[in-house]
This record gives sequence, C-alpha cells and structure tokens, in this order.
Amino acid sequence: MAGGLVLTLVWIKPNLGVALPVVVALLEPPAARRLLISFAAGSVLAFGAAALALPGVLIHWPSEILSHWRAAQGSQPDIASIHSFYYPALSGPFKTAALIFVLLAGCGYAAWALRRIRAPLAAGLTLLLLWFVLLPYVHSFDAIVLLPLLAVLLGPDQRGWGNVTTEAALWAFAIVPFAYFVGWHVFFFNGFTAIPIALLLLAWHRRVVMPGPAVIPEARAA
Repeated sequence: MAGGLVLTLVWIKPNLGVALPVVVALLEPPAARRLLISFAAGSVLAFGAAALALPGVLIHWPSEILSHWRAAQGSQPDIASIHSFYYPALSGPFKTAALIFVLLAGCGYAAWALRRIRAPLAAGLTLLLLWFVLLPYVHSFDAIVLLPLLAVLLGPDQRGWGNVTTEAALWAFAIVPFAYFVGWHVFFFNGFTAIPIALLLLAWHRRVVMPGPAVIPEARAA
C-alpha cells in the first residue's frame, strides 16, 4: 500500500509514469490489488490537494501536456521510441495513419507476448518495454527506465555478454545516442536512441518472449 502511494509521483511525467503501477502490479501479483487501490486513492488525494492549493490553475495542466504534444509534431529532434524511424518523414493523414497502424500492431504483439509469458518478472518488464517502445514521443534520457531489462538480459553471472543481440543492444545504448548530441542527421532521422531501443526489443523477444511460458534468462541459467 505504501508503494502504491509512492507511485502517485508518476503523475510528474505521466506519459511514462502511468504504466508503472501496472508494471509493478505484474511484478508482484500477490500485492497487485492493494497496490492499485492505494495508487488510485493516492492519486485522488494528490489531485484534490493540488486543486485546493492551486484554485483555477490545475485545469491548465492537461492543456499544457497537449500543447507540448502539438509542439512536437514537426521535425523531431529526439524521439527515442520506434516512431523515430518513420514519424518525422510523414505529414498530414499519412502521419496519423502510420502512427495508428504501428500502435495497433504493437498492441497486438503485446497481447500475444503477455499470453506466452507467465513469470511475473518477465511479464512486468515486457509491458514496461513495449510501453516505452510504442509511446509516440519520449526523450533519449527517458531510456534509463529500461535499465532493469538490460540487467535481466545480462543475468547475475554476466552470461548475457555471450549473446550477440544482447551485446549489440548494450553497446548501442553506450555509444549510439551520442550521435544526436553531436548534431548528426541521416536525412530526417536523428532520434538515434531508437536504434538501441529496437535492438533491445529484438533481444528481449528472442531471449524472453520466444522461449515460452515461465522462462526468463536467469531461470535458464539456473
């Protein structure tokens, strides 16, 4: 219950944060109900306190989020999700159609992947990864939330370094994002963090999702 109350802090960055209570609930199924109830109660209290402390001002919060999203519709300087590969190159209805198609395909994959996975650790982290991958707009520095997935792929004995896709993803995270900060462009593309994100998704699919129910790298190593 205390964890659910602490998770109300996710409203500070809601595009990434709103999925975290569900992720934590998947990681800890026995405590999921209490955690989600306390998160909902804490959110109501937080917004109630904010409304009392800032009368007539809180209504601007969702409008500011929407205005930020609208301001990010042009040529993107830093999209870390897979939408970086196509989104800045499109315009008008094609942009919207492509976004909807990718989101629907991603949701279909998520439903399939979560049905294959039974281990709480794998299920929770799979949801976290797919949420991050499918968000239309995230920054490079937001990718820090994916560190637990890299830890799982490496394993406590560091055996993950022997897997090509895992090693490629790790080195890509260490090197490729700097291309944005030194000002590189490849035509419209400069959301370079999307490359290690895509490699991480490939590594997670091959090593965690595909092996089948209740299989995670640590279990196989054991």
